Amino acid sequence: MSSRASQGRITTRLDEEEQALLRRARSVTGMTTSGVIKSALRVYAKTLPSEAPLAIFERCGVVGAISGPADLSQTYKQHIDYSGKHDDERGDE
Repeated sequence: MSSRASQGRITTRLDEEEQALLRRARSVTGMTTSGVIKSALRVYAKTLPSEAPLAIFERCGVVGAISGPADLSQTYKQHIDYSGKHDDERGDE
């Protein structure tokens, strides 16, 4: 098979459940395997966001908007002031 003829082709392994789903979809719709896969891909693609979440955050200026220690995700407990945590429960405001 030439490389040109193989463009656009995919090969995938399906487990037994997925094979049964594919057989059922072909039986119910009368579509070929290729038709079922193409249709499913179109439906799935409509559920995807138009941009990756990180790209949205970067565009909105959220990424890099706050400065702090480089290891804050690991050491945040050392940087939080817990001294007033329960003030509202005791009535101290």
